[in-house]
Formats: sequence, C-alpha cells, structure tokens
Amino acid sequence: MRAGTSDLLLWHAGKAFALELKAPGGRPTEAQMQFISDFGNAGGYGCICSGLDQALKTLESWGLLRGVVA
Repeated sequence: MRAGTSDLLLWHAGKAFALELKAPGGRPTEAQMQFISDFGNAGGYGCICSGLDQALKTLESWGLLRGVVA
C-alpha cells in the first residue's frame, strides 16, 4: 500500500471511490490529501470526511448507500 491510502476504497458501476475517515476535529496528513488529489486526477471520486454523519452523507450522495441520513 501507498502511504496515505484512504480508509475505504470502493468500486461500483464502473466507478472508483476513496473515503478517508476522520474523527470530528481530526486533520488529514499531507500524504492522505495527496492520495485524494491523485485519486481524483485519475478519474475517481474522493472525499475526506469528518465524523460518521458526513461519511454517511457522502456515501449516500455517491449512490453507494440507500436510506436517509438524519
């Protein structure tokens, strides 16, 4: 694995997704930010999320999660 690789790497319907999970107030490392940037430049969708609610909303917006997030 490459340093900074996101916590979740997901594939669906021919698309690639990278999700970095941070506790509220947590900060990504330079390597994590570079990974998300490189992932996006390669055609994937990437996000650094702070907290569970933001992560769930991101997964839902990507069409990877069904249901309603409060």
